[in-house]
Amino acid sequence: RDSTGDWSSDVCSSDLPSVLDKVRFTVNEGNKVDDITKYLIHTLAKIAVERDVSARWIDEDGIASLSKKADGLFIYAATMCRFLDCEDFDDEEAREDRLEQILADEIETDAPQQKVDEIYLKVLSFPHLAKLTRKSQMKFHDKTKRILGFITAFFEPLSVSSLSALLSVDKEELIKTLRKFHSILDVPQDEHAPLGLVHLSFRDFLLSKERSSKLPFQVEEVSMHQAVFEACLSLMSQKLQQDMCDLVLRSEEHTSELQSPVLS
Repeated sequence: RDSTGDWSSDVCSSDLPSVLDKVRFTVNEGNKVDDITKYLIHTLAKIAVERDVSARWIDEDGIASLSKKADGLFIYAATMCRFLDCEDFDDEEAREDRLEQILADEIETDAPQQKVDEIYLKVLSFPHLAKLTRKSQMKFHDKTKRILGFITAFFEPLSVSSLSALLSVDKEELIKTLRKFHSILDVPQDEHAPLGLVHLSFRDFLLSKERSSKLPFQVEEVSMHQAVFEACLSLMSQKLQQDMCDLVLRSEEHTSELQSPVLS
């Protein structure tokens, strides 16, 4: 695990439970800023530069509030930063809405698992859905359930291209949807590179009926594996054919060439 709490993609598909450790708050003489606060200052400033926004968009009190929310959990801090780092970051209203969403009061708890569950619920709340019809909301939630369910069900990370084929959806549309989950997913620029969860704890959260009970959709592991199995069978039925490598035909042509009479 690196300093942001990220895990490599091969670990994300493991069945091992995630371990959530809090960073101890220590203040050395002459250094009154803790590691979480340093991370937030550095990361949010970097995002502001990349998005061509003034680094003063958030003040010291705002940083302090975010650090207090993270409560010593790097994965909480990293998820907050990824959530804020959206394509419309240069839109002040959208930026402030996300910040307000993060800082909204929740039940106070010292348990790391409950703290992480809190931020996952927030980044998957999608407030913009409130403006849509009930039918459109259900359609979005069904699509979200299937995409995230497939990603968490696979034992080995799969690419955007492979996921598109298995889900039978347009690749460009899938990429647009995946970008909505950038807070919890690593979506590579290369469509053939593997997708990955930002942290193993998200898989634990999503597959736990109790922990994800407040989501508008539920991912049940057994039924999702069944759906993946059926999708694989369907894809193989469409794509597989006898002698896919054209070995028999090439062999026959070669034999024919050898048997043909030599012209003198």
